[in-house]
Amino acid sequence: AEEKQKFDILFQQLDLDKDGFIAGGDVFQTFLASGLPNFVLSHIWNLCDIGQTGKLNAEQFALASYFISLKLK
Repeated sequence: AEEKQKFDILFQQLDLDKDGFIAGGDVFQTFLASGLPNFVLSHIWNLCDIGQTGKLNAEQFALASYFISLKLK
């Protein structure tokens, strides 16, 4: 629950136009900062971008962030 809250706060900071979605370009640097290889980040993105829309809502972003944190453990 604490981790989800942290992801929600980060989502709000990244959702600059406040439309409830963040595009891949808006979150790219944040995910890249994890140090994971691009192919891993791409796979995580594809798992979470259910409709292949090129953007994530808050729940999808939290899931992607959670997957990234799991890969870092």
